[in-house]
Amino acid sequence: PMQPFPADVIRTSFALVEPRAEEIGRAFYARLFAHEPSVRSLFGSDIEAQAGRLMQMIAAAVRLLDRPAELESALHALGERHQGYGVTAAHYRLVGQALIDTLA
Repeated sequence: PMQPFPADVIRTSFALVEPRAEEIGRAFYARLFAHEPSVRSLFGSDIEAQAGRLMQMIAAAVRLLDRPAELESALHALGERHQGYGVTAAHYRLVGQALIDTLA
């Protein structure tokens, strides 16, 4: 299994991404939909807003790194909402790879 990164490394890395959050959010969805067009139907028509929400959620998660119980609770609630949208376990691998590729 992959070793987790220390919180300070994650925060330092995210600080480089955050000023370009809108651009990165849009690029993420473009990459995800290009790689797996079938997931497009899981999202509404306003991808700009969706990209903003994605980056806001990532920023919130980064802020909660030192509060694991709060982070776990937030991520659990997020997962439950996504299950209601029709997201399956297989989608998480696609999303994770698209995010890594986008950030690279």
